[in-house]
Amino acid sequence: MAVAGVVAVIGALSAHAALLAGGLVYAVGYAAVVWLVLPGVTWRRVPQLRSGHAVSVCDAGVLTQSSNATTTADWSFWRRASLIADIYVLEARLRGRCLVPRRAFDSPEDEQRFRELLSTHLPAAALKRM
Repeated sequence: MAVAGVVAVIGALSAHAALLAGGLVYAVGYAAVVWLVLPGVTWRRVPQLRSGHAVSVCDAGVLTQSSNATTTADWSFWRRASLIADIYVLEARLRGRCLVPRRAFDSPEDEQRFRELLSTHLPAAALKRM
């Protein structure tokens, strides 16, 4: 992507239409493949992405279980949490995310306990509503 940008800038600065057009076409094509094509291909080829997972939270951290893996992450691993539509998104410090849909809670009290754990273990104002 950076190469396409450099080629487009060189084409613009040198008034060379072919370089400018080639760089822009490459950049648009690259972006389309990365953002539109690859997610669907990955979704179809990696069955673990489509399998369900369970999330448990406690004072020790966040436990996630899927069909082939179990992971426990201490609260220090998480940077913040957001409520986007009806999904809690726990954001890790290094690009990871854990999604917890509101429908996963058995009762409003369970959701309230979850929110209390978030407010106890994440920095102040770490839970954002979007």
